[in-house]
Amino acid sequence: MIGRRASSIPRITAAVLAVSAPGLIVLAVLVGWGFLATLSAVIAGAVILVVSVLVIGRLVSDLAVLRDSVDMLGADEGTEAVSRQIARKLAPMARELWLAIVRLGRLWHERVRTAEGRVAAAEAKPSSPRFQTR
Repeated sequence: MIGRRASSIPRITAAVLAVSAPGLIVLAVLVGWGFLATLSAVIAGAVILVVSVLVIGRLVSDLAVLRDSVDMLGADEGTEAVSRQIARKLAPMARELWLAIVRLGRLWHERVRTAEGRVAAAEAKPSSPRFQTR
């Protein structure tokens, strides 16, 4: 089964720092100008980081699971049950992305089957006498 990968930790860290950096910079400036006590700024910075990890960590992890799940998609018919199991474990935004990808995969598989049927029918049909070589 697909689980949370250890390789998503650097991505979570980078995303959390990118999102929380403006708030942390503002806190540092307020401390530097003397408008905010250092202890209060440290506590506020810790809260910003923790909340960012809770919100962004799940999204980044679910997107990593989504990426791995897309790699597992194949032409076999057993993917329907697996796709439902995966969708249940994802956050709402990642779940919607996953379901859209599965629908798109089904659509393309159907188009390929239709095209293969047309090609097979065209190859099976005898050619008209006008285009035959002598």
